This record gives sequence, structure tokens and C-alpha cells, in this order.
Amino acid sequence: MPRAVWSARREATRPTRTNPRGIILHQIDTGDTMTETLALLRAETAYQTEVLGWEDLAYHYLIDKNGMLYEGRLGGPTALVPRLAGGDAAIHIALIGPRDELPSEATQQTLVQLLAWLGQAFDIAPNGEHAIFATGSRQIRQNIIGHSAAAPEAPDPGEELQALIPELRDRTDNATTRSRWYFAQGDIANYAQQFAFLNLSDEDTTATVTLLPAGANETFDLDVAIPAGGRAQLDLNDVLSATTSLPAIIESNQPIIAERILSLPTDLDTVIGVSEPSRIWYFAEGSTAESFRTELVLFNPQATSTEAVLTYMLEDGSRAEQRVLVPAQQQLVVAVADVLPERRFGMAIVASQPIVAERTMRFGVQGTGIHSGSGMSSLSRTWFFAEGSTQNPFQMDLLLLNPNAQATVALVTFMTPDGTSLTRRYALPPTTRLRVDVNEIVPELGVAIIVQSDRPLAAERALYFTSTIPTTAENMETLTDTDALPQVIPALVGTISTGADEAAYTWYFPDGTTVDTNQYLLLSNPSRGQARVTVEFLLSDGSRPTETLLMPANSRFTLPVHELHADEPALAMIVRSTQPIVAERSLFPDAGPGAGGGSTMLGVPSE
Repeated sequence: MPRAVWSARREATRPTRTNPRGIILHQIDTGDTMTETLALLRAETAYQTEVLGWEDLAYHYLIDKNGMLYEGRLGGPTALVPRLAGGDAAIHIALIGPRDELPSEATQQTLVQLLAWLGQAFDIAPNGEHAIFATGSRQIRQNIIGHSAAAPEAPDPGEELQALIPELRDRTDNATTRSRWYFAQGDIANYAQQFAFLNLSDEDTTATVTLLPAGANETFDLDVAIPAGGRAQLDLNDVLSATTSLPAIIESNQPIIAERILSLPTDLDTVIGVSEPSRIWYFAEGSTAESFRTELVLFNPQATSTEAVLTYMLEDGSRAEQRVLVPAQQQLVVAVADVLPERRFGMAIVASQPIVAERTMRFGVQGTGIHSGSGMSSLSRTWFFAEGSTQNPFQMDLLLLNPNAQATVALVTFMTPDGTSLTRRYALPPTTRLRVDVNEIVPELGVAIIVQSDRPLAAERALYFTSTIPTTAENMETLTDTDALPQVIPALVGTISTGADEAAYTWYFPDGTTVDTNQYLLLSNPSRGQARVTVEFLLSDGSRPTETLLMPANSRFTLPVHELHADEPALAMIVRSTQPIVAERSLFPDAGPGAGGGSTMLGVPSE
């Protein structure tokens, strides 16, 4: 309940701001007779301001016996309380109720939720501690304490609450969300869909997968146990019936990484989730020409509907615009061909509230190929790509989007395994998408790329190739009109990946397999010095072997994981380097490129 609702007057105050480092729990003793909470709040505020002469109510928040949370001190939790904290910069929370009784379970639940939110917002670890300087000396104080621990003369909290504080710290720690991943795309009617998880902590944890199917009145929550430092997987097709609209939010109280896998009999796609919704998204690749169809998948996790403006930017500098409304906590799929048929383009999305945006492209005869993935929430003047090949059967495209109102020039450097490089300059007019045919520049080579520009751009790299797929009922079960197809068809498949806007010392990959699959780790060292790279593999039997390699300056390297660890049903990778590098992972099922599609994914850099 906001202060403006329960207060009989609107105090005007200009609070002194501080960065809170701890949380102090108080109790306002009401005995057993108090029934009117709002009257008590008004009386307490009047007493502290008019009788004691304080500038405002001392408590930032108050919670009654029914679990109702009240806004207290004006200015929020960063408003300094120059008293009651024994020299600390703290957030003050008062529980309303008899001091000689244990707070009600409703009060405790609200308190734990509030403590978890405050801990995240202000980096206050529930079981942590911090240093303060009081009475001329340095003291170590736990982050969540009772009032009497800060001011020994204080009569509160009561014995029951004071004894409960250690348990409240643990409950708050368990309730704190330290990882949150969003996936806009979800479809178990047309694809096989899995989630893979990597636990970065040294404690066991649980990932809660919240699914929001279209038209359902409730969400579905699935819990997945992830061992300390290990991985886990969830196959959605095994636990839910077919649905074409299944956005997801994945949360954990430990740092984890979540990856989604979408599979067809002819191709697959892998992508890391979005860690934070954004009002702005960019895509450099998009096409409705020939066999290509492009869909924008927008997920609105907010409690109210969100408007979004979609701007399509073409290769000739022209633009097209579309306005859509994304319902609250639902997914909206936009078929771009309905407004922009037979064109190639990049895209920018501007929404009225933060959303999650993905783009799914299907291509080839009967839609044999797929790639999907989230957009870029920000532009960059520098982009790095570790994966790249112009060797048969690959067609490699570099896609650059200049959404600015001013022209720019992009300097593109192509890096080879032996450390040699080739540079080209490209002019990009305003609001223009440019496609660079890499095969024409560096034919028959594995190549990494660095893009540098004088204005921020969006950049993606696509690899398209053709494979021969038998038109059996099993292979074509997700396609249509298979009777009209020949016995063997050329299937267009491909991969796509955004660039990395900076190199990093550590990269994580939650998933992978070498069962009937060629898995490659692609590394790029854009640094001026030699890099010593160590790759740690988390194998299905729990072992963690490593591989070490040296990379010259300005070079790329391809590590064939399937040759090192064959027939591994599931493996994760952690890549560490002595120089900032870029790492991507490619998967090619059915024994290699040209036989069953593929996917490429940028790793998750360490913070």
C-alpha cells in the first residue's frame, strides 16, 4: 500500500540519499487489541515527526499481521535514516504485531519476498556481512539483523523474532532469484524442444521453468534439479502436449545458464536465453524472398499489454513500418511476409515496455531449414565472430545493419588459422542492411571476422548449405505434401549467430553432443598476444577432462570435440584463456555438414 493511500497528509521532504548496505528489522508492539492498522501508521508517523521532531517516519517499509506491505519513509529504500542503525546505512523494516509472539506466517512470507527483492536490488547478500565504522572503530555486521543488534538499548525485536532471524536469512537466500532467462519462442507442436542448464555455482540448485501457453488461464511450472557445477536437461515434448505458443521464463537462486534446442528431422537450432528484456531490439538478417519466411516472435512478460513499432530496413535504404500490440504475459508471432513479401532486410523493434524479441526463419523446400535466436538489445562499433567457413558446402554471409540516420563505414577484417588477415571497407548508407558475400572474398577457408565501424551497428553471420534428405515419412513428419516430393530432395539448411561485442577470458556452453553429431568449438584470438586456452569438458559420466592449446595473435582455431570425446550424449564446455578471446560452438548432426543441418551459438561470456 503506497504512502499516499494510508497517510492522512502529504509530507514534503527532500531525503538525503545513501547506498544501503544492510537491513534492520524492527517490531512495533501492538499487543492483542490493535485492529486498525492505518490509524496506527498515522499515529506512529505523527509521533515520530511531531513529538520526537524527526524529519519523517523512520521505517522504509512496514508489514502487518495479514502480510500487507506498506510504504513507509518517503523517498524509498535509498532515503537515509540518520538514527536507529548504530552508524550503518540501512533499510529499516517494521513488523506490526505483538512483540512477545512469533510473526504470523503471512507476515513472514511478505518479509522474505521483500528481503529477497531488496537483496537483489542493492546487492545485500542475505547471509553476508559488511563493515561499518561506529564509535570510532571498525565493526563487522551481518547484513540482516534485528534492531537491538544495531542499538543495544533498543527493546525490539522480541525474543521470538530475534530467534527467527537466522531462519529468515536462509529462507531469503533460497527465495533470491540470481538467474533469470527469457525465451520468446516455444513450440512443441512443430519441433522437438529441450532446455539445457549449466549450474555455475558450487551448490546444488533448482531451475523453475515457467511456461505461459497461449489461451491458458494459468502458467505451468516445472522444477529441474541441477547438481553443483553440473548440467541438466528438460525435454518439453515428454511432459506437455503439443502447443505452438510456449514462451518461457527460467529462474534459479544460483547462477545458471539456460539454452534452448529446437529440432526438426532436417535441421536444428540452439540459442541462449535473454537475461533481461529490453525496449529496443535489432536483427541484421531477415528475408521473405524465394523459399525464406521470417517470423518475429515477441514475448511481453509485463502485466499490461505493450505497443511495439517494427521497422524493416532494406538493402536500398528504404523502410517499411508496422505497429503491433503484444498482450500481457503472452507471445505474439508476426509473419513479416504479410507486410513485406519477397524482400531482404534488417529489423529494429521499439516497444513501450521491455519485451523479449526473437526471429525464426524457415527456408528450403517444405521449410527444411531453421534458425532462430534473440535479437541484439544494443548496437556496437565492434563485433567479433569466431565461426566461419567458405569451404564446400557452405555459403557464408555477413549481415550488417545501420539503423542510424547517418551513413557509416565498416572495416571488416577476415582472420585465418595461420594468423594472416585480409581487410575490406564497406559504406553503409542510413537505415540500410548490407549483405557481404564472404565466399567471394576468402574462398575455401575457415575464417573469423572482426567488424569495426565509426557508428554503432548490428551484425550477424549466417551459414547456409544444402544437404540431401530422403523423403521418408519419419524424416518429413513436420513437413506437408510429402507425396508430391521426389524420393530424395536437396534440403537447404543453415546456422546463424550474432557477434560478440567484446572478447572475454571465460566462455560457457551448457549443452552439446557427439552422438551421431560433429561438434566443433570455434575460437578467435583478436588480441595482439598469444593466448593459452584451456577447455574443460563436463561429460555425462561426471568426469571433467581438459584440453589445452596455444593460439597466435589475430588467429582462429577449430577444435573437433567429437574426435576428443566420441558418443557423448550430453556435454558442457567451459573455455578459459590468458587473453580475451571469442568462442562459438557448432553442431552438425548425422556425421557432418551437408547431412543433417546444423546450429552455431555464441557462448556466454563470464562477468
